[in-house]
Amino acid sequence: MELWCFIGRFFYPLCLAAGIAGAIHHDPFFRLIPLFFAAPVYTWLGLLIVANGDVSMKFLFAGYMWVGAKVVVWWWLYATGKKDDEARKKDEEAQKVAEEESSRKAEEAVKRESEEERSSTERENKEIVNEFVALVSSAGAQAQDMMRAARALEGGGLEVMAPEKLAIAGILQVLHSISEANGGVSSGIARLYHGIRGRLEPAVQLRVTDCIRLIETGYGDSELCVPGMVSLLAAYDQTQGTTLATKAAATYCSLVQTARSHCDNSVAVKLVTNRYDELLKPYTGHASGRHSAHFSSDRDFNSSAAGNCLKCVKYYLVLGLNGKTSGAELKQAYKDLAKVWHPDRFSEKDVRLRRMAGERLTEINEAYGHISKCESSRL
Repeated sequence: MELWCFIGRFFYPLCLAAGIAGAIHHDPFFRLIPLFFAAPVYTWLGLLIVANGDVSMKFLFAGYMWVGAKVVVWWWLYATGKKDDEARKKDEEAQKVAEEESSRKAEEAVKRESEEERSSTERENKEIVNEFVALVSSAGAQAQDMMRAARALEGGGLEVMAPEKLAIAGILQVLHSISEANGGVSSGIARLYHGIRGRLEPAVQLRVTDCIRLIETGYGDSELCVPGMVSLLAAYDQTQGTTLATKAAATYCSLVQTARSHCDNSVAVKLVTNRYDELLKPYTGHASGRHSAHFSSDRDFNSSAAGNCLKCVKYYLVLGLNGKTSGAELKQAYKDLAKVWHPDRFSEKDVRLRRMAGERLTEINEAYGHISKCESSRL
């Protein structure tokens, strides 16, 4: 019994002191001692003494002191743990508020940067931006009507694309084709798209870098074709006798030429932009002075110089001539165009561009051959 009293008087108080020290210094190992080691063993000793009927007053006094100290330790652990939890919660809340504030400031900075960038690009491309805004506002409803009509004839639903998104789809189609021919998206083309889209969809927050990504992934290897808004308005014109397609085609022609000005003066870019001019020409009637040479106005063509042959009128336009040319000028125009549109100037990997160049070269050869034959017969 003396051994147990010794243990109760000296060993367990040391365990108690270790537990208190652990509680003070927040050491998890020492805080576990009074809870999982000293208390169960001391309880076992108390039960053993009561069972033997030999109760030592000194031992009981030490036990009472131990139990009291144990209660104090447990209370201490609870109090310090609660304070730790409260402090941790306050820290977490403060960190959350700081993160939310930081996120809000970052969003405001991005929004402010985007607005400044958009204002700059709108000023830079003010004319073309205003053309598309005017097109959508004046002819968007009619394009939607024709979309609904087409869907109804096909047996589809009545849900159609908004006029703004319809125009943006055509813009993206054109810019993607030109950028692909240019070998990559130039910052000028990206700013052009950024300014137009910002006015057509003001709720969309985009930056020039976002526009580059959109144009690069736009339409893949899709064929060059007339933008949807132009063809829809042409169908509307046929039913209503209006001329909305002319305005739309002229607007997209402006887009093509503006985009071309931001590209390298390469044959591939010329091929694509001229092809768009050819596709849009039937809808415009005649082209403005800022379009390509072969897009000359019919009113400026001297039909008398071409004789009575109607094909010559067409073929002079193909060669970019107005009919008032000598044999040397005709030959030089043919050589220039044949050199520009020769398929061998394109990589074998650019199958689509080589095919387009071949078709264009065939048309040029046919035009030159026919005009040369007519000129010889008149002589």
